Amino acid sequence: MRIHAISLAKNEPDVIGSCLDEAARWCDRIYAYDGGSTDGTWERVEEQAGPAVVPWRRKEETFREGLRAEVFAAFRARPRREIGGACSTPTSSTSMTRGTSSPPYRSVTTSSGPRTRSTT
Repeated sequence: MRIHAISLAKNEPDVIGSCLDEAARWCDRIYAYDGGSTDGTWERVEEQAGPAVVPWRRKEETFREGLRAEVFAAFRARPRREIGGACSTPTSSTSMTRGTSSPPYRSVTTSSGPRTRSTT
């Protein structure tokens, strides 16, 4: 199983780096969408581009629920070899924690070895 995440940000230069670093600890891929930052947020995302962080789009746009679906749709159709595996349903950090009764961490064995992933 692979975990893919979507990061939506605008004008968050002080936290975007640590946010992507922490998410990369348990995500196989993070697709970053910048809502038109004017303070260097996008540049920080681009600096972190690599196997786990994909700077996807920078576009001046007000947040709306459909933004996650746009990112999901753009990568869902791509061949698995391009994105490193199947995409999961797009979620936000709040929807990931709602209604869960599992412990906060679980051990997962992947093709690259065991990992501990947060479930909260």
